[in-house]
Amino acid sequence: MTRRLLIAALIALVPSWALRRLAYRRFLGYRIDSSSRIAALTVLAAVEVEMQGASIGPLNLLKPHMLIMKEGAVIGKLNRVSGVRLVSLANEAVILSGNFIGGTWGRPIQTGAEDLELGPRSQLTIGAFVDLNDRVTFGEDVVAGGVGSQFWTHGFDHNRKRISGPITVADRVFVGSSSIILPKITICSDVTIGAGTTVHRGITEPG
Repeated sequence: MTRRLLIAALIALVPSWALRRLAYRRFLGYRIDSSSRIAALTVLAAVEVEMQGASIGPLNLLKPHMLIMKEGAVIGKLNRVSGVRLVSLANEAVILSGNFIGGTWGRPIQTGAEDLELGPRSQLTIGAFVDLNDRVTFGEDVVAGGVGSQFWTHGFDHNRKRISGPITVADRVFVGSSSIILPKITICSDVTIGAGTTVHRGITEPG
């Protein structure tokens, strides 16, 4: 267990938010303003944290290199983040509950693009799996709805040759339950993806 993770775990046990915030700022150097809040029993072991009017619920294990949360952004409960360079939530973006966001599976960051960026009011709802061997970007008002959507930024072809690339989702896109988005995919604005859909090539027209 690293020193930073141990300190973060001890801070998570402090019952008073005022004391937890002071400890985060003093011992870990996090930039957390007075209107933000992190619930007890959440372990936040990032290297850099910036929170402005944002909140994090209980029972999360969050270990990105950098976490940025803007006004009204929310991380709910029972989420896990590991092996990730950046998690960025714009105004009122939400990561709800039970989501797994993983990059290089606990190893040191390798590609420099292990980033999840959620635009204003975008949401990961329940039980999503986000593979961040490359970047995943949501625009405004994107919803990965229902339960169990998957976003894969790497895979292998029939010759076992590695395939990798970012996923870019533009504005006002709804992704239905249990959908799978594969590497190197770009989805244009104003698209609805039905439940259980596998998206294996880019979507260039609204609908």
